[in-house]
Amino acid sequence: MDQEKYALSIEDYVAYNQRRCVRGLLIGLIFAVVIAAVFSLLGGQGGLFSGLCGLGAGLLLAATIFFLVIPHSARSIYREQRSMREERVMTVTRDGIELVQQSGSYRSSWKDFIMWDETPRLIVLYANRAIFIPIVKASISDQTIHAIKGHLVHSGLPKPLRRRPRK
Repeated sequence: MDQEKYALSIEDYVAYNQRRCVRGLLIGLIFAVVIAAVFSLLGGQGGLFSGLCGLGAGLLLAATIFFLVIPHSARSIYREQRSMREERVMTVTRDGIELVQQSGSYRSSWKDFIMWDETPRLIVLYANRAIFIPIVKASISDQTIHAIKGHLVHSGLPKPLRRRPRK
């Protein structure tokens, strides 16, 4: 397949990090609602007020994390890691993917990715739970996007955010 070039923007990196953290924040929000309900049931009138205050504090904390902490952290990481800002040349083959940039290269077979994700702006390949490779869809052809997804499905990853079973 032909080589294609792309570069990751800070906006794409921040937006994807927020997306990654949404599930954790939702779990925390559910926990806060349950705690608020327990306080309300156990404390009568005063318990309802305490529960609502706790819920409000939880919502404020979740909003602070989502809108301030995660973007600040993601922007800092993006600025600290020069290679993240470099243009990449991507080669997609039946066997795997190769990314080459000024600071080095990365090559992996499709079966070595444990998971993938897709947003309107990115296809994201996970080498493990912590390390992901974002690919900017606007910079590559529809044919390449289709090929990447087809190779991932063929390798045993049929849907986004479904982890490959452990061996």
